[in-house]
Amino acid sequence: MDRDHSQGTGANLAMVGKLVVVAVLMFGFGFAMVPIYRKICDVTGVNFLTRADEQEAQVAKLGQV
Repeated sequence: MDRDHSQGTGANLAMVGKLVVVAVLMFGFGFAMVPIYRKICDVTGVNFLTRADEQEAQVAKLGQV
């Protein structure tokens, strides 16, 4: 009976190890998505959201506060 319990514990530890590896890979993929997203936006030319708007900057300089 004790042998069955130890086999279950080993299977549980293996499953926990696999889940930890998956969690670490998901966390790393989340960090890797930022530079990948930026590069895709640069390549496809849809990076207009991060560019400065020159007209808006001039209006802001000329406007009164």
